[in-house]
Amino acid sequence: MNRTLLAFFEACVSAVFFIPALAWLHRKRFHDLHKAVRYGTLAFYLSAIYSLAGLPQILYCSFDANCNFQPFLYMFSDWRSTGLNVLLFVPLGMMLPLLWADFRPLWKTLLAGFGISFFIETLQLFSLRATDINDLMTNTSGTLVGYCIGRFILKVSARLAPPDSHGDFTLVCLMVLLIMFFLQPFLFTALWELLYGRIPRFLFFSFSSCNIPPLMV
Repeated sequence: MNRTLLAFFEACVSAVFFIPALAWLHRKRFHDLHKAVRYGTLAFYLSAIYSLAGLPQILYCSFDANCNFQPFLYMFSDWRSTGLNVLLFVPLGMMLPLLWADFRPLWKTLLAGFGISFFIETLQLFSLRATDINDLMTNTSGTLVGYCIGRFILKVSARLAPPDSHGDFTLVCLMVLLIMFFLQPFLFTALWELLYGRIPRFLFFSFSSCNIPPLMV
């Protein structure tokens, strides 16, 4: 729960940057307010994933080759972590076929889910987090579950999948990556130091247990 609260807070901070960016893209590229809102929802979700996965940021980046390449190691004994890794990618698998007709084929959605998971595991080499092949398996499984949910929704209302370009998906992912790595850490840490000691006690204990480092300039 502590990590979830932190991820939500970090995603809210990242919204300070991606909302103006999407507003500019809406004016220059999308010309569709509904599309910009949908992409904003995706950007918020991806920002939360970035935080939950503990990926590196410009202020905190250190190489540590802590890897597990043995499939199913501790996967079933640590069922809570396994379940959370599956649930984490369910929204992605659901949103892709709903937002982009190009992702209606199952293999394209699974490839996108696997690719994002692989990218996360690679980046975790630079964030003192474990790179685990089991995370690839569980994240891809979550993408599959989400895809099934998305396809069911499409059967109810096929109009929910506009013929948008899947290039927009790449654009949103790149935007979130740049914001979460280069910009968001400075604002988030500054806000944390500003609010330190002023936030409600239950939130203080939740966030402080996440070991947020001080601002380094």
